[in-house]
Amino acid sequence: MRRDRLRTIGVAGASVALAAWFMISGCGKGEDRVAHNAQRAPVAVSTVMAASQGLADYTTVSGRVQPIMRAELAANVMARVREVRVSEGSRVAAGDVLVVLDANRASAEASRAHAGVMTAQAALEQARLQSDIQATASETGLTKAQQDLRMAESGARVEEKIQADEGLRQAEADRTRAAEMLDMLREGARVQERAQAAQAVDAARAQVAQAREGLAALIEGARPQEREQARQSVEQSEAGLRAAQARLGEVQDQRAAQMQAQLATAEAAFETADATFQRMRALYEAEVISEQRFDEAKLAHQTALNQLTVARQEASLFSDGPDGEAVAQAREAVRQAEAAALQARQQASLVEEGPRQQEIEVARQRVAAAEAGLAQAEQQASLVEEGPRTQEIRQAEEALRQAEAQVEIARQQREMAYSGARPEELEQVRGAYELAVAGMAEADIAVQAVEAAQAQVAYAAAAARAAQVMVDDHIIRAPFDGVVIGRSVDPGDMASPGMILITIEPDAVFRLHCQVPERQLANLHLGQALPVTLDSLPDEDLTGEVSSITPAADPTTGTALVKVDLLPHEGVRSGMFGRLHIPLSKGQAVTIPAEAVWSKESLTGAWVVADGRAMLRFARFGREEAGRVEVLSGIHADDQVIVDAPATLKDGDPVTPSGVGGASAEVAE
Repeated sequence: MRRDRLRTIGVAGASVALAAWFMISGCGKGEDRVAHNAQRAPVAVSTVMAASQGLADYTTVSGRVQPIMRAELAANVMARVREVRVSEGSRVAAGDVLVVLDANRASAEASRAHAGVMTAQAALEQARLQSDIQATASETGLTKAQQDLRMAESGARVEEKIQADEGLRQAEADRTRAAEMLDMLREGARVQERAQAAQAVDAARAQVAQAREGLAALIEGARPQEREQARQSVEQSEAGLRAAQARLGEVQDQRAAQMQAQLATAEAAFETADATFQRMRALYEAEVISEQRFDEAKLAHQTALNQLTVARQEASLFSDGPDGEAVAQAREAVRQAEAAALQARQQASLVEEGPRQQEIEVARQRVAAAEAGLAQAEQQASLVEEGPRTQEIRQAEEALRQAEAQVEIARQQREMAYSGARPEELEQVRGAYELAVAGMAEADIAVQAVEAAQAQVAYAAAAARAAQVMVDDHIIRAPFDGVVIGRSVDPGDMASPGMILITIEPDAVFRLHCQVPERQLANLHLGQALPVTLDSLPDEDLTGEVSSITPAADPTTGTALVKVDLLPHEGVRSGMFGRLHIPLSKGQAVTIPAEAVWSKESLTGAWVVADGRAMLRFARFGREEAGRVEVLSGIHADDQVIVDAPATLKDGDPVTPSGVGGASAEVAE
């Protein structure tokens, strides 16, 4: 509904014009016109009945169009603006990147935080492994201390003597291995290690020579024999790569098979010990064997279980831990072969295509890299020639001392088993038992270390998340679909926390904000549909829905803020001036269709049917609503009004009406 269509024509002016028109026409000619029209054929016309209906009275309040929501996107950090990807008027979708801030420092902090997470996780795994080893060692030590104490207090049995002999032999074997390891470290690198170091130096020198030849070839240009050499070099390098890859697979398979064999041996030993233990327990319960033999079987079962646990832990470390020396060397050989193959292919390509300046520069960089690799290989060879580090020798010496101490303990246990414990030895054994009991507390401490490592991992993960949030704060994204209405920064500007960078609004959802007098608030309710007009869109009928009514009126102005959501319309923009039409009451009025209104200059009226003839009846009209016009005077309810009268229709023409009927049922109240 458009309020600018409401119009009123003065009755006096219409009456004067009508009288003048009749005086000019002359009364005497009316009879001749009627007689003439009687001879014309009837004209078919469409008619409706003028109807009485309720029309609402409206009052108008003005307001401004506002967006339903607005986002003023501000920086959370201080950083320099790198990119601004939108400008005023740009349409954006939710999640689009609008502004990018320089995040080099934040990215570095995030990388450091992620590295801290990895370090904490590695420390946690180490703590878990140490805890498992400590628990196993503590249980084994306590079991052995219990056995020694029982042996010292009650005397050794035959089986205990045999076990003491075996313990001494095992300790002496461990001491022999530790001594051999120390001698090997003191003697220096083995022949094969020196050979491998020398081969690495030769390979590095060959790479340097090859890189230099490639650079020279680029500078001088390729000759036919050089092309053939390049092709052969590619074939040889690819063959070398395949051989290195095959060797790596063999080494990995051998190492895996070795660990599997060790694990299988431990599992077989445990199965044997377990079967023996189950058999001995059945015999002991049947009172066939003594308690001493049952205890020996139980100890052997526990020892085998501990050995199996250690073997499984070593296998787990093999699958998750770093590669062994042979595997590492094989991987390095594969890496060198891949680099050689890549260099050969690039050299062949350069020979075929001819050098470019950037290719020459890349070749120079390869020469520098190859020379650096040669320096590293020569340094490694020097270390191999110089022998192991002092730290490794000290570790081997400490291992030998521990092995000798174990031999001494095993010898004392054997003497105790054969000769019985002296008072001072018995006291010493009791002290060892107390230490073993205290060692169980160390296992609890190791568990606490695992818990502390877990807390450190959680702390590092939280720090990494916080660092990532800081990185994300350097990218400003659109929170919803809309249009950019403000941009306050350019690339190179310095953004600070709280500084507005971009302002966006929805581009299709708006509402009209109006200050409504408090006496008219009773005519409004939430969800009510009301007509709205905008000065910028005078020919558009808009509809809005009341979405908010402020509960309290302003005591100064006597008005309350009312928000009316507008239906989507492509012409509506934020800031437009608009009017809200509020219904006050409804009264009865005669209405006719807007298509039935006749107008000529300042005269208005409508064609009506009377006694089968068309009669032009002058009338005064008021408001227009829903396609119908209010009749103020000249036409009455139930008058038969012609709709869309033909232009040739004359006053007094005979007509044939069609579509006669009232319109009350057609008009929405």
